[in-house]
Amino acid sequence: MKSLCRSTISIRDRQIIAQYLRDAEKDVRKSKVETMKLLAAVRTLENKRKTLEKSMEFYRSLLSPIHKMPPEILSTIFMFCCNENELAPQSRRPPAAIVLSTVCGRWREIALSIPALWSSVSIRNNGTDPWSSSTALLAEITQVFMQRSKNAPLVVVLAWRPDNFDALLPALLYLAKNSERWSSISLHVPSAMFAAPALGSVSGRIPLLHRLNLRACNGPLDKLDIFALAPALSSIDFNPDTHMITLPWQQIKSLTLRESYCRNPYLILSRCPNLEQLTLSSIGGMSDELESTEPVVLHKLHSLFITLGEEEEEFTFPFKFLTLPHLSSIVLEKDYYLQPNDWDQTWLHIQDFFHRSQCNVTSLRLHESPLHGPRAIAFLLLLPALEKLHIQELQDEEIRVVTPLFLRHLTVEHGCFSQSSPFLPRLKDLSLNVYGRNLDAEGLANAVISRWQPAGDIGVESLQSVQISVTRDVHTCLQELICLENFRAAGLQVDVKFVRQELY
Repeated sequence: MKSLCRSTISIRDRQIIAQYLRDAEKDVRKSKVETMKLLAAVRTLENKRKTLEKSMEFYRSLLSPIHKMPPEILSTIFMFCCNENELAPQSRRPPAAIVLSTVCGRWREIALSIPALWSSVSIRNNGTDPWSSSTALLAEITQVFMQRSKNAPLVVVLAWRPDNFDALLPALLYLAKNSERWSSISLHVPSAMFAAPALGSVSGRIPLLHRLNLRACNGPLDKLDIFALAPALSSIDFNPDTHMITLPWQQIKSLTLRESYCRNPYLILSRCPNLEQLTLSSIGGMSDELESTEPVVLHKLHSLFITLGEEEEEFTFPFKFLTLPHLSSIVLEKDYYLQPNDWDQTWLHIQDFFHRSQCNVTSLRLHESPLHGPRAIAFLLLLPALEKLHIQELQDEEIRVVTPLFLRHLTVEHGCFSQSSPFLPRLKDLSLNVYGRNLDAEGLANAVISRWQPAGDIGVESLQSVQISVTRDVHTCLQELICLENFRAAGLQVDVKFVRQELY
């Protein structure tokens, strides 16, 4: 065939070439078919390889530690993640329960098998969420949570701005249909919403409700009686300026009153004879109309939490208008400074309170409170039964509790005879959050050491736990306080922390 390239092509040669081409075309077609078969085999093997790799990846994941975890432990972890499922538009992150149920098949089965995981629902509108165009979505997702929570007690939070609260009504209808399962509900909604038929329908249908939080965000309520029949209700948090509210006051054990400067807090407290815990947040103000009233006696109350605002009477109110024979715990918080000309009258009310109450307070927490310097010492002298003391100081260097004078009182003088009663003789747990600048670190260390296993005839109990946190200028007190950690080996629980700058 190659010789034909250099000769004239005859008729015989043309026949030979034609036959060659026919045979070659036949071989090409055959080779192409074989090639396609091989390519198909390669694709088949490649697909088999990918399938095996994917299967290996799946089964290899089963060897990870998470798959060794029993469903019971996973369920507990899930519950921590879903303590509040915030129902939000699609533009934001889905609720925690939804996220967990979409991770894998196993997690979905576990999530759907735990009704309590879906029982906490929070719906908020702070003015930025486009719920006005997602009313149907809000109602739908609320319905899903009601169905998946089955018979689990419900924890519901509704926080809605006054504008466009109509978007909440379809979802509120699903919540109201399940009011028999309400365990805790917080309503921070417009006053008009309390008149909605859906909310009114829950009256007499809340047998499990034990905690109620009410806020009318655009003015006080004129009348509210839908929670009057709540046999399990024991905890209430609301603004006492809400007029004509009907609640089962006799059964309330925990009460939080917020932002009131009239006589309503006094009247409400007089209706709660079984109160055990009381929180007063910005309660007091102008109380001239109560000047001639007798203090309310609450025999069962043991915990008092006071959050101060800007009025001097907020600090005075509980000591002037309450008598608490079994009070054992007090918390005072917020940065409020009493001017000296206010203190004399306030101090008389404090003394009168402890004199008529005859209570034994064993726990005191001062969190940036108005008690500082000599005032704090005078207040503590009224608490000889105190066992736990926590002090969180203000940043203001002029307003300090842990002063050199305070530390001298706290220090137990061994071998010295004194006719006066020791300062805080039953103190066992001491917690201090202080600022390093101008801190008498040596005096603090000596005070702690002096209270570690004091002599029995002194009448002072030994400290069991000490926690000290120093912020800023720690170099000035590092050496003196770090030595306290040596007492761990002796049995004293000591924790000394140094924070070089505050975290905001």
